[in-house]
Order: sequence, then C-alpha cells, then structure tokens
Amino acid sequence: MIAEDNFNTTKESLSNLSIEIQKMFKSVFLTIFDNSSNLRDAKMVIISETALDLAINDIQTDIEFISSRRKSKNISKGKIAGVIAYRISKASLFHSKNNLLANDKMFIRLNSLVSITIALNYIRCGSESIHVENLSELVYSISRRHVNQETLGLVFDSIRK
Repeated sequence: MIAEDNFNTTKESLSNLSIEIQKMFKSVFLTIFDNSSNLRDAKMVIISETALDLAINDIQTDIEFISSRRKSKNISKGKIAGVIAYRISKASLFHSKNNLLANDKMFIRLNSLVSITIALNYIRCGSESIHVENLSELVYSISRRHVNQETLGLVFDSIRK
C-alpha cells in the first residue's frame, strides 16, 4: 500500500483523529435524522457525550495496541475504520425518554448506522457506494451478530478498494 493509504499512529495523528470523529459524529447524526421519516425530532434524543468520549479513547487505545502488536506505525485506513465502527457501535450513545422513539426500529439501529457511516466517511466512501443489501447486512451484523475490529477492518479495506 502507498503511504497515503495508511494511518500513521503518532500522538498528533491520534489527536487529530479524535477531533475528526467528534465532527463526523455530529454531522452524521443530524444527516440521518434529517433523511429519516421514522425519526421525527433530533431534540428528543439524548446523546451521551461521556459514552462518545470513552469510545474515542478506546479507539485510540486500540489503534496504539494494533500498532505495537504489528511493530509498525502505519495501519491501513480500512483497519482504522473497522476500529472506529466497532467502538462507536458498542458505545451506548443514544437515549430517549420518548417511548415511541426509543422503541422505533430506526432508533434502535441508530448506533450501528452512525458507526458505519462515520467509518465510511473516514475512508472517503459514502454509503451510496455500497449496495443497499450489503449495507443492511453490515448494519445487521454489527447490531445483532458478533463482529470484531479485525473483520470490520477487512470489510472497510475491501470497500475502499
């Protein structure tokens, strides 16, 4: 792989990644709400900033671990996207006091949708670049089946190619 296809795991690049994830999170969340007929009002959703911060810290820790395990500062962007998707999907980010919203299928899958979309944005591929059936399968796998960062990394590396 050429250098720009990789993420260099310096402290500065990890810090920049954290800022980038924070920005993408807010943008992706609002875009999903704006485009969904099921989700009416973003104001009814409570976002746990603490859970997001913890997920981002876990992302940094995982990337540092992968780097030290491989004895390399360069990791493919697809692998980084896999870590991002995994950690954000596992965080308990969204809550609502509105029972109708909290039990809505789209709301229940919101964590998975946001995590996948952020990962796709990170590798500069929009969700429109994936067949809808594959995107649905990815959402299902992340939300209902066991997936790990390494497998997701391979998926995002494949999407990126």
